[in-house]
Amino acid sequence: MSNFDEKTVDRIKKLEREVERLRVKESPGAWTSWTPTVTFAGGTTDPSSTTKQYARYTTIGKIVIATADYLFGTGGDMTQYKFTLPLTPAQTYGAVTGYESLKTAFTEPTKASLSKTGALVTVNVPVQDKAGHVMFTAVYEAA
Repeated sequence: MSNFDEKTVDRIKKLEREVERLRVKESPGAWTSWTPTVTFAGGTTDPSSTTKQYARYTTIGKIVIATADYLFGTGGDMTQYKFTLPLTPAQTYGAVTGYESLKTAFTEPTKASLSKTGALVTVNVPVQDKAGHVMFTAVYEAA
């Protein structure tokens, strides 16, 4: 094999390794599980229980898509449910949608917001009448 052929083969092998490295690093569409820390505000009594149904996120470049569903027990009077995000946002804005079933069935979105400070999603809910779910989806740029 000539010197040119050896260099060409070596270059192809290096390119193949780089392609594989990028494929593993980026892996668009692959979901990663995370466990948000949940805190409450706007009342005096926390719900009787907190159970994660799922919390997962994916990244595409610097864009993060995070979604979570938690089941909360009865007895709480909190009106703000706060969830930590998997990655710190670059800005204090992003697209966030929240739903809850603490008062009635899932009928319409509830107010939800994103905060760069503390990397939090806050879902505003009515004082709960029953056990139910709080869910959110956030799309934002990672810092």
